[in-house]
Amino acid sequence: MTKHLSTFSAISVALLLGMGTALADNGNGHGGGHGGGHGGGHGESSFGDNQVTINQSDEFNMASVAQEGRELEATITQSGLFHTAYVEQEGRASEVTIEQSGTANYADVNRRGRDGEVTISQSGSFQRVDAIQRGREGSMDIDQQGSDNYAWVDQRGREGTIELMQDGYFNVTDIVQRGNGGSIELTQDGDMNYGYIEQRGRDGEVDILQAGVLNRSEVWQSGRENSMDIMQDGFWNEAYVYQAGRENMAEVNQTGSYHVAIVEQADRGNSAMVNQTGFANIAYVEQSAR
Repeated sequence: MTKHLSTFSAISVALLLGMGTALADNGNGHGGGHGGGHGGGHGESSFGDNQVTINQSDEFNMASVAQEGRELEATITQSGLFHTAYVEQEGRASEVTIEQSGTANYADVNRRGRDGEVTISQSGSFQRVDAIQRGREGSMDIDQQGSDNYAWVDQRGREGTIELMQDGYFNVTDIVQRGNGGSIELTQDGDMNYGYIEQRGRDGEVDILQAGVLNRSEVWQSGRENSMDIMQDGFWNEAYVYQAGRENMAEVNQTGSYHVAIVEQADRGNSAMVNQTGFANIAYVEQSAR
């Protein structure tokens, strides 16, 4: 799985047109596949207590599910044109649900581990999600509306949660989560916004809301019990936050246009708050404590 955006080529469309009816290949578990229109579905299950359900309608849909383990579920529902969904699961007691409607949406999920959940909902056109999940008791909820939005999410560790919502056009998100007990919530409402989050360590919290056009947030957090809250509303605002250590807190609020906020904190117990309104303000905060 790559992080690169791709488009549907004429060759891809031709391949989809040539696909046959749905196929379910059941191992010792319970699998099922159903394809509608000119699309196709495929499901595989190994070991026991597996469930695969594929529902497709209209034309050019394709879905493929491969599972290995116990108590796994995968549900794919697609309607419209040019949809593609892939799911591959290994482990135990996990669940993946993909729901797509509109035109030319794409979702690919690759997960391994135990007690994990991945939910993807896409409506509109030309949306794409690439999701990787490893570990135990992790959860992802990804919702994209509009057109040409892209999300790449890589979650590994234990008891991590990710909630992502993108609504608009050409929004892009990259999320990397490692460690235990971390939570990430990112909402982008508007056009051409970008969010990058890298969270490592334990019990960290990241909450980002971006509304408007061409806003950008890049955050990096490691250590234990660190938290950050970023809100940007307007045009071409930028926020960069870097935290390491323990029990640090950063809050950035920017409304207007062309603001830049940079916050760097290390070690323990730092607190930073940045509030900017108007036009083209710049804030830089650097703290360290031992």
